Amino acid sequence: MKQLAVLFALALVVESAVSQSVPSKSSAEIDYSAIDALFEKYMRDNHAPGVVYGVVHEGKLIRVKTFGVQDNRTQTPITADTLFPIASMTKNFTALAALKLRDQGRLQFDEPVERYAPEFKSIRYPTSDSPKIRVRDLLSHSGGFVYDDPWGDRQMDMSDAAFDAFLRSGFPLSRTPQISYEYSNFGFAMMGRVIRNVSGRAYSDYIALGATTPVLVRRPVAERGDASGCDTAWVYGLGMTSRTDCKLGMWLTHGGRFPGYGSDVIMLPQRGVGIFVFSNLTYGPTHVPVLQAARQLVESGAFPVRSVPISNELMAIKDTAARIYATGDVLVAREALAMNFLLDNDAAHRNAGLAKLKSELGPCSKLESVTATTAMRGEAIWTCEHGRLRATIFLAPTVQPSLQTLDWEKVK
Repeated sequence: MKQLAVLFALALVVESAVSQSVPSKSSAEIDYSAIDALFEKYMRDNHAPGVVYGVVHEGKLIRVKTFGVQDNRTQTPITADTLFPIASMTKNFTALAALKLRDQGRLQFDEPVERYAPEFKSIRYPTSDSPKIRVRDLLSHSGGFVYDDPWGDRQMDMSDAAFDAFLRSGFPLSRTPQISYEYSNFGFAMMGRVIRNVSGRAYSDYIALGATTPVLVRRPVAERGDASGCDTAWVYGLGMTSRTDCKLGMWLTHGGRFPGYGSDVIMLPQRGVGIFVFSNLTYGPTHVPVLQAARQLVESGAFPVRSVPISNELMAIKDTAARIYATGDVLVAREALAMNFLLDNDAAHRNAGLAKLKSELGPCSKLESVTATTAMRGEAIWTCEHGRLRATIFLAPTVQPSLQTLDWEKVK
């Protein structure tokens, strides 16, 4: 379990270089009793012998809780060190290994798979003008292979020699590559072959030697509704499903199902926290309690969205905005105005708006806060004589920092 927690921790620290934690309730202060109850209910409702879940925060395993037994015959309790097969959650490892090889310049995602796996040179495509299957297609389930969960679950003991024989015998495609998503274990098995060929090591050896590297997928493109009435956008890529909804924001997830086992993970990179669960129940629906638990972690207030660091450019323009308000004249900072600024709204109209605000708020001498949405966008709030003032700032895509837009409003 510790090795798996390390993988999840890697994915959760991706944004640490570009974000900062916001002070909040300590994660040690969380009452986990409600989350424990979710997994206990899962066991009761599904007659699962046992469950273990864990919470990772900022690269550290901060919570492990076990329930039940490893098997009903021996009644051996599940512990934090009990081993569980994680089935399709290994696709995370496969994608991370591929990214590592890509970063080393040894693997190109947009190249045909046959460049790295000659076995694919003899593939029979549906049409004469079908695009060749790329490495990227294997990693995103868009290679045109048929959905194969039931069949794939029974191939785990297939040897390399047997896999070679299967490839030589040929295999049909479900559709033309690159046109649609269709979940394929075979496609990821082929990705394992690519990793072996490129790395020069057996897939399992390459993973064990520390092939993992942080990854973040952010390309939500499809919409649906969930049982809570919260719309969700989602997409699959690089061994993870990326989802965005109104309660969790952006989150990454993948499940694993085997005869005898079920597992799931949810990671919230923008909050630096993740939760995973393993269960010894055939195809156990662990996705239900792990999603509920993730929402409770967010609602606890202990894991706020990380703040974006404030760029030097944004800090400098913030001072320019303060000077404009203090003088009541946008032209005092003409050198800092992008070429569109006065074309969109001339100085006379902008200054008239400033005069109205100043008559209501008076002078604003104390800067309360500066927050950033990106390196080029943010807002500043000042305390004024008769209230508070907010400036929303957009920088233009110019070498020298310049104001693309500057909007003022009274903070209610």
